[in-house]
Amino acid sequence: MDMKGVTVLGQSDLFRMIETVKPRKATEEKREKLELKKKSEARAAKWPNTISAQRAKKEKLRRARLDVEEDERRKIDAIEAEIMAESRRLQIDRAKKKLYDNNDRVKALHSSLLLSEVLDERVSQIEYKKKIKELRKLEAIAFNVQQAKELEVKEEEEERAIYARRKAALEQKHEQLKQLEQVKAKIALEKKRDLEEGELLRREAEEEAIRQHEKELKVREVARKHTMETMKANDALQKYKLKELNREKAAEKAQEAYAAKKEAFQLERKRREVEKENGKQKARDRMIRLMEDQLEAARKKNERNYELQHQQAVAKEDGILAERAERRRKEKIAIDKSRKQQLAIRNAMKEQKNADDKAFLDAWKERTKELAEEDELETKMKFWENKQHQQFLKHQMDFKAKKKMQRKTKELEGAYVAALSIAEEEDTFKAYASVCIDEWNKRGKSLRPMQLLLNAKDALGSTK
Repeated sequence: MDMKGVTVLGQSDLFRMIETVKPRKATEEKREKLELKKKSEARAAKWPNTISAQRAKKEKLRRARLDVEEDERRKIDAIEAEIMAESRRLQIDRAKKKLYDNNDRVKALHSSLLLSEVLDERVSQIEYKKKIKELRKLEAIAFNVQQAKELEVKEEEEERAIYARRKAALEQKHEQLKQLEQVKAKIALEKKRDLEEGELLRREAEEEAIRQHEKELKVREVARKHTMETMKANDALQKYKLKELNREKAAEKAQEAYAAKKEAFQLERKRREVEKENGKQKARDRMIRLMEDQLEAARKKNERNYELQHQQAVAKEDGILAERAERRRKEKIAIDKSRKQQLAIRNAMKEQKNADDKAFLDAWKERTKELAEEDELETKMKFWENKQHQQFLKHQMDFKAKKKMQRKTKELEGAYVAALSIAEEEDTFKAYASVCIDEWNKRGKSLRPMQLLLNAKDALGSTK
């Protein structure tokens, strides 16, 4: 055999070549594909910028957020459950408190508390009335003091006004007397001039007549000017009138003596002088009457003014007193009205509170009754379940014997539980009464009603 061109292979190489050329099975190809896919996915999973990586990242973040939200919701639900449980517990405690307050002993204790409040309120009302009475006394004293001060001020003002009027009257009188002296001086000067005229009558008859006429005009003008200024000189003018009459009589006598010597010439002169004196006397009389009338009118006017001022002061004082009385009456009416309104509001609030408490108590009684029925139903269900279970396990006779024994045990337990309940209720009542006494003692209220009630109950318990 020609071995040229022949290649010699080993057995292992031959088997490998055979396996390579031989067609593969479908399962192996699928397995290899899966392995390659896993390798590719494992390699691609490390790439952060692929769509699947971004989608996985978003999904991971979403799941983490949902987990956090779920944890928060669970915490909130737990808190809400605690709050609801606490609220239900508080409502049950409140209902128990309402039912406990509805007990006869607690009602009696509350009645004693209310009696203490009534006693304290009575003491407060007595103190309030005393204070009101003292305040009214102080107000009356202050009013009297104020009225006395006002009267004192009015009297001082009136005294000042009287002093001012008197001062003005004195000044006016002084001025009038001064004017009267001036008039007297003028009249004396006129008399002197008349005497000089008598001596110089022969030489200056016509001039004297002219001068006399001018003097009369001046005197009349002066008298007319000073008529209003001599209102309060009535007495002085009357005295002056008497003096003037005496002087006129003396002058007439002197003139008669002189006329006897100068008979021929003085007849005419005397006639003129008589006419002149008559005119002067009439003017003086008119002036005196006018001054007297004016003085009387001024006096009456002053009296009327004083009386009017007095009446006005009295009317003003009466008006002030009436106004104060009316103000006090209105204040009293307003206080009474406010007090009645407050009492009505308090009564309405009390009635509303009692109605609310009654409604709340009724509702909780109903709810407590429902809870008791539920507990009783649950107890009955458990009891019947236990009974059925016992019927399965035990014989009828054993069940009857045990039932009798359970009945006796239950009675003993009921008596024991009742005794414990009574003792617990007694301890609770004493603790509650002690708390109420401490609270009332802190408030400074009377403890006698509660002590009497507790002593009476202790005495009743000892007799039992």
